[in-house]
Amino acid sequence: MKEKILQQIIKKEMRVKEAAFLLGVTRRSISKWLFRYRYEGIDGIAPKKPGPKSGKTHNRTPLGIEDEVISIAKLNPFKGPDWIADQLSVRINQATIYRILKRRDVRYGPTYSHKRRKKKAYCLDIPGREVQVDVCFPFGYQRDLAVYDAIDDCSRFVLAKATKQCSQKTTILFLKHLISRSPFRIIAIRTDRGKEFSKGVTKFLASKGIIHRKNPPYTPEHNGKIERYHRTFKEEEASSWPFNSSIGELNYRLHLWLSEYNFHKKHTGLGMNKLTPAQKISYSLILNSFQPLNGNGILQQNNN
Repeated sequence: MKEKILQQIIKKEMRVKEAAFLLGVTRRSISKWLFRYRYEGIDGIAPKKPGPKSGKTHNRTPLGIEDEVISIAKLNPFKGPDWIADQLSVRINQATIYRILKRRDVRYGPTYSHKRRKKKAYCLDIPGREVQVDVCFPFGYQRDLAVYDAIDDCSRFVLAKATKQCSQKTTILFLKHLISRSPFRIIAIRTDRGKEFSKGVTKFLASKGIIHRKNPPYTPEHNGKIERYHRTFKEEEASSWPFNSSIGELNYRLHLWLSEYNFHKKHTGLGMNKLTPAQKISYSLILNSFQPLNGNGILQQNNN
């Protein structure tokens, strides 16, 4: 019936609008059928069996190259099709590699889950080699109160101070407090790219012989130890702070908390071995006997 109606349209015995109404389809569908019928005949408008087509495609990738793709993909589970394409002995589009891996049920199938490389944790071996500095807000933005925190990467020793503002000026004041109270010499300080850690802070640290390292944008994991401390501080201490307390009272509470944290709290983090931060400082300085910094700012081991 469809073929007869299309022949009537070709002979101009019926209009497309009338054929669409008769078959219950749109005029666009009739136009598509006409195009297929003129170039492919009855095969162009006959219904086709759904599902994958039988037979072999004329441009399928040779089996040997497919095996090479699969071999490279299995040896490098964290690399994508674009990287695999660069490793092949022949030039293949990354979309072809994607289809090969999916067709051979190596990746991207219904049960496939993307593998992510597990980030390797680290812990420095010398107190003061790098100190992470950041700011937290115990009451959020409901009150003008910021707490500057500094944690040693090696020992987890923390120094902190509560202030009314968070600016470059208050940052420099806290850094002066940090340098004067630190039980070890600070070699480098790591911060994020907040406006409170701008060029003036870098210049101040350089005048003290301290390296200022800034994290790449949107990478809080580089300051992982200070971020984890913030969580502990807010859960165990700041949650009990009265909202209307004065800065002096909050700094007193903070001093008591840090005394417990640095001298009595046993840490189970990487490299701590259930030592307190104060014990870890003593242990590290005894274990590593070092001379003062050389001209390049690098610690030299004492071999005597």
